[in-house]
Amino acid sequence: DAMVEGANTRHETRKRRAMNDEDLLEYLKKMMGEQVTGERVTVLYGSDTGNSELVAKNFQFEMKRRGMKAKCMALNDVEIGDLQSESKILAIVATAGQGEMPKSAVRFWDQMESFLETAPEGYLKDTKFAVFGMGDSSYVFFNEAAKKIDMAFEKLGAERIQDMGLGDDQHPARFDTELEEWSP
Repeated sequence: DAMVEGANTRHETRKRRAMNDEDLLEYLKKMMGEQVTGERVTVLYGSDTGNSELVAKNFQFEMKRRGMKAKCMALNDVEIGDLQSESKILAIVATAGQGEMPKSAVRFWDQMESFLETAPEGYLKDTKFAVFGMGDSSYVFFNEAAKKIDMAFEKLGAERIQDMGLGDDQHPARFDTELEEWSP
């Protein structure tokens, strides 16, 4: 018990050290029982070449411009256990190779696959989500990584904000048209 408690304390300390000032303030307010105001959005990305990351950071900027509290991070930087504390998630996910997860989402997906086997029903019932995939329709597994992430959030009981968007590199405007239509 003491070892587990010590490990939990160290984990919390590391988590707090990794937070930016805004997130730390929210965390401390919650710990003290104060109400945190302002809609929060977490923009997650899975990227190999940087395109999905750039789109995600543009979304973060736009959400902040609209007065929301927005943070942006790679899927690999997210702990599955922390997803429950997110009220709204936008995920921008590229597909690598033949339907594989991009480098910045591999660790997350490995954890997610294991978690889905034993996840409690309705685990993300208080979380809203939307997923946009960035792929190439000349490949058999078009936007497969985004489809897997979308399915995982749905299976965990998260509430869909809108249908998944499927960006296509084969489109004359690449993914821009689909992204514009999908944008919340």
